Amino acid sequence: MFKEFSTRENYSRAFIVGQTNHWICVVINKFEGQVESILCDSRNHFVVNKGSHELEQLTLDLLGQGGKGLWKREYIYTSLSDCSNSLILLHNCALQRVDIVKELLKINVLGFFETFQWFAGPLEGFDPANPPLGKDGKPIPHEDSEWQEAVLRWLQDYFPLPVIEKNICGVLEILGLDQLDDSLRLLFLQWSGTLQRRLALNSHPSFPRLHLILHWVERQLGVSQIQK
Repeated sequence: MFKEFSTRENYSRAFIVGQTNHWICVVINKFEGQVESILCDSRNHFVVNKGSHELEQLTLDLLGQGGKGLWKREYIYTSLSDCSNSLILLHNCALQRVDIVKELLKINVLGFFETFQWFAGPLEGFDPANPPLGKDGKPIPHEDSEWQEAVLRWLQDYFPLPVIEKNICGVLEILGLDQLDDSLRLLFLQWSGTLQRRLALNSHPSFPRLHLILHWVERQLGVSQIQK
């Protein structure tokens, strides 16, 4: 479909895109060789061509408009930035600048590891003397027992084991591992290696099943292909 934009002088397509908490419409129109993209958002927030600081300010403005206590700051910011990012992604696909499958896979994989690091810290190079702050603003624990509790919270709040099996492992099986570049492969192997070193199988009923996922990751990617 996106190839049609490069082969035709005039071409249009509309996309209904699911966002954080609602739907938007993105219209891409090519006329006489020029491509324009239009964002249709029922909330009428001006997010196109806005940087992170501008979106942060808009988030603070919305929190002060009667919605205080109803929406979390991060939730609103993500909702706004998702709209802008969706428009940019589809526009770049129409211009043949990116491959939509690889780009969406990259976005989802990076989001997967980002949420993990909110709870469990960096995949490598954890410094106990200067621990990073977690999602709750508190230092991420270094002791294995406390760290395992943080991993459990991540599994419960963001990526339950069935979700990892279906949305991460299952999607990789369908799309093929060749869709992952070396940097994403390395993240998977670092994640797997960190968890296998620090998780005690008998400390929680979820961990043996998680270890099966980790072994699957290493078998599929091949530990020997990329050094951890």
